[in-house]
Amino acid sequence: MSTDAIEAYTSIEEINKVPYEDWTRWWWSWAFQGPRESNPVFDKKGTNADRNQPTSYNVKFLAGTFDREPSGFTRTIRSDNRTSLLIPIVNSNISREEHDDVLNATNANAAVLGAADNVISEGKGSLRIEIGSSSVVYTVGGSGAIIPERIQAGMTTLFPGQGIVQGHQSGSYLNFMYAALDGYWVFLKPLAAGEYTFTIHGDAPWFGGAKGEPRFETDVTYKVTID
Repeated sequence: MSTDAIEAYTSIEEINKVPYEDWTRWWWSWAFQGPRESNPVFDKKGTNADRNQPTSYNVKFLAGTFDREPSGFTRTIRSDNRTSLLIPIVNSNISREEHDDVLNATNANAAVLGAADNVISEGKGSLRIEIGSSSVVYTVGGSGAIIPERIQAGMTTLFPGQGIVQGHQSGSYLNFMYAALDGYWVFLKPLAAGEYTFTIHGDAPWFGGAKGEPRFETDVTYKVTID
């Protein structure tokens, strides 16, 4: 089967009458839902992939991994040929609440937004979609490549579930964040039936990380059956 029919939405489009950037905000709300044990971003096999999906909109969210969490595993999922798929390549949220070792109440929103911008501006990554012997690749910053959409969704209120996000200095689990959201995304239009492999790789510098600290990396493979 050819990859000619693989298409993605552009950042100026609305998906089910919802702006693209709003979908990325919803994705973060989905990604932060607790409890940790059934959170799909911590899931290594895809067992929890369908948890709390916005199914009434014919949209499914896929995920990479959280920072400082294990990576390099394969999730197996199913979807259908009416459903669009929102996939992050490399994305970031920065808040005073989580990054309390670097930010505090004196830091204006502009400083928080600028921090997220700096991280993603140095981000790299790709999404490879394979079906049969054909493939298409979306690459961040690749010369002549298919470029994913960069979405800067501004300051957004998020409510992480228990056990999901900790303040770096306090060590306390958070139930509220006012975060700057930024990242590269591919929002696929519904795919034809078939067996696909999605390979997500992303990396970016740590915000507030020590000099010489390795960059954040995520590597996840999805085996996707479209019915």
